[in-house]
Amino acid sequence: MFDTFGQILVSLSTSDGKIYSWDPSVTDPTGTTAAVVTNAPTSNSAILVSKERHLFALGAGGDPRKVQWSDSESLTTWTPTATNQAGSFTLETQGEILNAKSVGSRIIVWTSTDVHAIDHVGVPFVYGRQKLADACGAISNKAMASVGDKAFWMSKGGFFVYQGSVQPLPSTVSDYVFSDINHVQDSKIYASVNSAFFEVTWWYTSADASEIDRYVTYNYQEGWWSIGKLTRTAWQDAGVYSDPVALADDNILYSHEQSASSSGRTTDSIATSLSELSDFDRNLVTGGSTSDPGLCFAETGAMEIGDGQNITNITQMITDQTSGDSGLRFKFKTRPNPNSSETESSSLEVASDGYTDCRVQGRQFVWRLESGFDQDWEVGTIRALIVSGGAR
Repeated sequence: MFDTFGQILVSLSTSDGKIYSWDPSVTDPTGTTAAVVTNAPTSNSAILVSKERHLFALGAGGDPRKVQWSDSESLTTWTPTATNQAGSFTLETQGEILNAKSVGSRIIVWTSTDVHAIDHVGVPFVYGRQKLADACGAISNKAMASVGDKAFWMSKGGFFVYQGSVQPLPSTVSDYVFSDINHVQDSKIYASVNSAFFEVTWWYTSADASEIDRYVTYNYQEGWWSIGKLTRTAWQDAGVYSDPVALADDNILYSHEQSASSSGRTTDSIATSLSELSDFDRNLVTGGSTSDPGLCFAETGAMEIGDGQNITNITQMITDQTSGDSGLRFKFKTRPNPNSSETESSSLEVASDGYTDCRVQGRQFVWRLESGFDQDWEVGTIRALIVSGGAR
């Protein structure tokens, strides 16, 4: 974990719980290693620098519920006296402190079971604390993100938001995420922010994997969710670098949010394989198997036109899209009833004139749009020629 105390970098490794500092203003800073902060508690769980310039040690000294802070403007003064503002207290919780972040004017502390707030109250107490909510602790020590006066985090079975008070964050993808997650690898879960697009993303391990291979994203400006498959074990938002950078388990550092390729497709026919769809030099990089570049796709939920024995027959689609001829493809996934096996149609071209003939039948259907290569594309209103038919 890292934070900054002015220009000084402070850090903590949870492997030993010691607090380190590194000063870039010293002679030959690149040849100087970080040093353990003098007098600071050890065996800590997390660190944070407050807006009042106190260095906080959380889970201080190996006590999983203790919060301790240094004197203002000092990294090395930790023993409280009548002439300084160092201090400590113990949170009233059954959980263990995982992490803390500055959110607006408060410090929010997450434990494994609940959430607390720390407020600056001035001398003689310096800081006070308040429990905000129970049964909403974080799933890991990196599963929370602070954005202005809001905080978002993943809990054991759902998502939460703090914006003056703690509230559940309704999610349309909770079942997808929590029904296919490897809880043995919960400690690897972390949250990242992509501020350019107002997104908070949680990276997690699916049930059959041992390394991060999935993500779930919440757009906190527009309120929608998305899911995907991608291997990124660490993420840094744009700031020092002009674009977000992220690390994959192949030890390669990727720069994200790059401009789309300006090259044209190498074929005019509809792509029926991943290699044709990706045009080789325009592959999407997933950080996983090099033989499967992956697809960027949008998929609806299950739809049906009525109850009982009604069968949906779709014979033509009209799409409003911007990718040109053969730039996108779509498929249907159908079921004769909700509990039956799903049947996937062949790939269908989304042509520039918008008209696509098809033959789809089922009581329930899903529409999926795919783009496997690097391009910008949009889809507007989708219209279909749908007729209700019988069971034969």
